[in-house]
This record gives sequence, C-alpha cells and structure tokens, in this order.
Amino acid sequence: MYSDKEKSQLHKILKNNEFNISVSEFYLPCGLFIILCILIYNNSFDNNMVYICDNILQNTFLYVFASLVLFHILTMFFIKYKFIRYMEGLIVSIGPVAFILLFILALTFLIYLFHLYQTDVGVSHGLLIILISVFSYLFSYIFLLLRINNLYSTVLNSLILGLILIGVVFYFKSDFILEHLNDNHYLLLLYIVLFVILAHIIFYSIYGYNKKHRIIYSLIIMIIFIYILLMDTKKILMITKPNCKKALNICNRDITSHSCNLLNYPSYPQKSFEIFHDLIILLQETANIYLAANN
Repeated sequence: MYSDKEKSQLHKILKNNEFNISVSEFYLPCGLFIILCILIYNNSFDNNMVYICDNILQNTFLYVFASLVLFHILTMFFIKYKFIRYMEGLIVSIGPVAFILLFILALTFLIYLFHLYQTDVGVSHGLLIILISVFSYLFSYIFLLLRINNLYSTVLNSLILGLILIGVVFYFKSDFILEHLNDNHYLLLLYIVLFVILAHIIFYSIYGYNKKHRIIYSLIIMIIFIYILLMDTKKILMITKPNCKKALNICNRDITSHSCNLLNYPSYPQKSFEIFHDLIILLQETANIYLAANN
C-alpha cells in the first residue's frame, strides 16, 4: 500500500517513460546467471538429468543465488522495456484491494501446481521461472520508488547486513536454534501471516494510508519471515543422503505412494523457492519501512 506521494511519483515516472537502466545492471547479471546455471547443471544432476543427493544444502543455495540473480534480471527487463506500465491500468480498473486478492489466488494456484510436479524436472523449472517473474514484476514498482528516493543501496545494504548477522548467530548457536525451531510454530506463523495481511487490507480499505501502520505491519512480517527462513533452512539441513536416495527412488516411480516422502526428495527448485521467497519478502518489507520513514 503506497502513500499519495509514492503514487504520484510512480504515475509521473510511468507516464514520462523515465526509465534509466544501465548496461551493467542488466547484462552483467545475465553472464553471472549463465555461470550459475552451468554450476547447477554440473552439481545437481546426473548424466540422465535426474536430481542427485550429494551436497543438498550447497545445491539448494546455488538455486537460491541463481533465483535472486534471475529476479534482478527480470526486474531490470520489466523496467527497461516498460512492461510495468500494464499493471497500473489493471490496479486502477479493479482497485488495489481486488488486485491483491486476485494476486493471492493466482499465486496460490501457481504454488499448488509447483508442488504438485516436484518430480518433473522440466515443469518444476518452468514454474519456478514463472513464480520468480511474478515476484520481480511486482517488485519493479518498489525498485522504482527506491531509485527515485535514492534508497535502493541503503535498503540492500541493510538487508545484507541483517542476513549476515542472522547467519553469524545461526552458525555459533545452531544447535540451540535448531532445537527450538518447531514445525507447529511454522504452521501457526503462516496463519498469523494470512491474518496480518487481511487485517492490513481491511485497515487500508477503511482508513486509507497510514505511515505508522505501514511500518508496524512490515516489522511484524519481517520478524515472522526471519523465523520462517530459519525453519526452511532447518528442513534442508535435516535431509540425510540415505533418506534422500530412498525418496528419490520411491517418488520417481510413484509420487502418490505412501512411502514417498517429498520432504526428503531433492526437488531443488521447490526447496530453493521457499528460501528465495522468504528473502524477497524480507527485501520488500525492508523497502517499505525505509519508504514509509522517508515520507
């Protein structure tokens, strides 16, 4: 939910085609993405293009890194070639609340399909690219606002510093943290996220934009998703090589089998997307806090 100032800034830049994306911002990440794809191909698949169970954590984060680079490339693409103007018309025609609800329904359907085809390498990667495209398209607006207000580097550096601190704490206190990360808490937090989002939509519909409310909402979402990020990392750390190979053999034969445990299946697109999604939410809410404070 944007302030009147931000809406005015977006409308002006979209109307006047004031898009300034440098060559290095677009083409250098493309080269990096190709290198990452080669690394993924060499490390995550056997000769028959079947997932392997070696270095599961490393392979998952290779996918995460590649997803983040692709996210950046697509964001620059949508801005450079002015595709982001189309969403403004849709929001104006159906309203921001209806747009958000429609987006949630569409995203839920895509994620359902994504998890339904975990054992299909081609479909999984295709849906992963579509999901990354959706997130990058939506983030294009936030990126423009950050650029207009000279906040992009500040937001990015703040998030990176925060993630480094979380990583350091996790490294030194991993046993304690893993012990207290509970699956029941994970599910409860997902319900809380849905409740907070709906409450935010209702509040905005009744009272309109509020700077303090926006900051509080973003802080709540960030705290929740830091926990979810740690939980998603824990789920990968809990996959052992023997259990992975067992799941790989059973699920590739019959994904509907009761013996097929997809939690242990090395579906790197799905496993990495959960972490990618957490990071993008943290980036978005960090941006919202800085933008709200700047108004």
